[in-house]
Amino acid sequence: MLVKPLLQNSALVLLSFALSLGVASNALSKSKPAYYTANGLALEGYDAVAYFKDKRAVIGNDEYSTRWDGVEWRFATADNRDQFLSKPSFYAPQFGGYCAYGISRGYAVRGAPKQWTVYRNKLYLNYSAGVRTQWLQAKDNYIELARRNVSSILAN
Repeated sequence: MLVKPLLQNSALVLLSFALSLGVASNALSKSKPAYYTANGLALEGYDAVAYFKDKRAVIGNDEYSTRWDGVEWRFATADNRDQFLSKPSFYAPQFGGYCAYGISRGYAVRGAPKQWTVYRNKLYLNYSAGVRTQWLQAKDNYIELARRNVSSILAN
C-alpha cells in the first residue's frame, strides 16, 4: 500500500527539516543543555522509571518531582522518584533525551517521550514513530554513532 511509505517519508522529511533548524540554532547558541527539556521538564514531564518498571510512557506528577543534574524530573509515584534518585544515571535517557537517531546523524533534536525504547537496560528516545522505526532497524550502529557524536554536538 502506498500510504505507509508516504507516512514514513513524511516523518523523515519532517526530521530533516527539524535537523536543519538544529543547525541554524547551533549558530546562535554556544552549547545545548545536557538534557532536552520542554517547559523546564526532563522527558517533557514523563516518568523515567516507568519506562523500565511499567514498560510504558507514564506522565509524572508535580507532587513527585525532584531536581537532578540541573533539571526537574517528574514521577507518577513517590516510589518511582525515590528509585530514580537511587540511580539517576541508570534511568535518565541516553544522549540527554535528544533523539538517538538525530544524535547519530550529527544533530540535537527533540526526543519524543512516547517514541521510546529500552534496549540493554538503557532508555532511548526518537523524534517520531517513523524515525523510531528506522532507528530500530540498525539501532546498534546508530547507538555507536551517537556515542561518538554526543559530546561534540552538545558542546556546540
